[in-house]
Amino acid sequence: MKKYVLVETMASYRMRYVVELNADDPNEWACDSVVSDEAGEIGQKFLGENISDYREVAPEEIRYLAIQDCKAYKTWTAEDMIKILVRGEEND
Repeated sequence: MKKYVLVETMASYRMRYVVELNADDPNEWACDSVVSDEAGEIGQKFLGENISDYREVAPEEIRYLAIQDCKAYKTWTAEDMIKILVRGEEND
């Protein structure tokens, strides 16, 4: 018999922005531009994933969780999701 384990992670990225300011503007204003999504990104680097939680789940819970994250899965059955989305010995 198979079991399914949900693993939740958080991905981390290092982002770089360069903001143009007037010579007499405080440098902190550049930070305001970044957090208000007004700055141009010049690059990013993936720093990895950290596991925040894991637990065993039933097939119907897999379906419920997937639909929460992506409404396009609403018409899929739990069996469809396991066959297409879940990695395991049979689905590699």
